[in-house]
Amino acid sequence: NNFFSGVIPPKLGANSPLVEVDFSNNSFVGDIPPNICSGKALRIFAMEFNLLNGSIPSNVADCPSLEHINLRNNKLDGPIPQFINCANLSYIDLSNNSLIGDVPASIGRCANITMMNLSKIKLLGGIPPEIGKLVNLTVLDLSHNSLQGTLPVQISSCSRLDSIDLSFNSLNGS
Repeated sequence: NNFFSGVIPPKLGANSPLVEVDFSNNSFVGDIPPNICSGKALRIFAMEFNLLNGSIPSNVADCPSLEHINLRNNKLDGPIPQFINCANLSYIDLSNNSLIGDVPASIGRCANITMMNLSKIKLLGGIPPEIGKLVNLTVLDLSHNSLQGTLPVQISSCSRLDSIDLSFNSLNGS
């Protein structure tokens, strides 16, 4: 916590070999720089506990080097981006934001995810069956959303799952 505030420079990351960006626990406002991962070298992206708003840039979900993304406790809105190049992603926390929409089925492309926290972000719809492709998943938190439907049977493929929290949703089934 450095008590930084203001807007993050919009060109941060543009054509840059940034490997780690950690601006956690500050008071930054505004948008996440749109080219934060354009250098395709970013491994750790942590901006939790700020006042960021706007949407998550699509290149964050199309960053082949990215291993860790933590954007929890901001004011981000819009949909969760479609995951395209996420083979190295192992940790994702987008909790406590104003994101809205579905859990993207493309999350199934991120087979190395071990921890996923999408709680308290206004998720709608159902849990996609592609969640079963996350065979390394140990922690899944989708609590405090508006998810509906049944738990997909494919989740049983997540044999390493230690903790799952689906509380405070509208899921049903037997």
